[in-house]
Amino acid sequence: MAVYSTASLMLLLLLVFLNVTSGCGGGHGQGSGNNAPVSSQTPIHIVVTNSVTSGPSKTYSTFVSFRGILIGGMRRLQEADNTFTFTYTEDPNYGPFLQSVNGLHGNFSQETYWMLQVKLANGTTITPNVGIGCYIPNANDEIIFKYTSYASHP
Repeated sequence: MAVYSTASLMLLLLLVFLNVTSGCGGGHGQGSGNNAPVSSQTPIHIVVTNSVTSGPSKTYSTFVSFRGILIGGMRRLQEADNTFTFTYTEDPNYGPFLQSVNGLHGNFSQETYWMLQVKLANGTTITPNVGIGCYIPNANDEIIFKYTSYASHP
């Protein structure tokens, strides 16, 4: 049986509290409905697609830590595979804002941007109400980064 100090238990409770009450929100698309066995790694797939030029899609496999956020898996993938790159800016109110994937930047004047979608295990594709800094993937989620234009998604 493991023995924990009072300080360790307090820190653990604080981390759990902060995770539950963080500004990232919760609900649908936040991994809240996953009843799968607990593992230290949650495998995910990242699909990069371009609906503006209809170029070929590229699929990558990576993982996030258990209950980890999407950007963690993206960073891990970028370090392991030089064919996957991304950039983002940090907004002080809303967190990371995805700017580019694989060298292709969203462009305000051309009304293009990167849309985050997730294909769930049941086949449903959702657009999460949070971004890469808050989305908590479920095992085998297909994370879709879709380069698109405002004209096609008003």
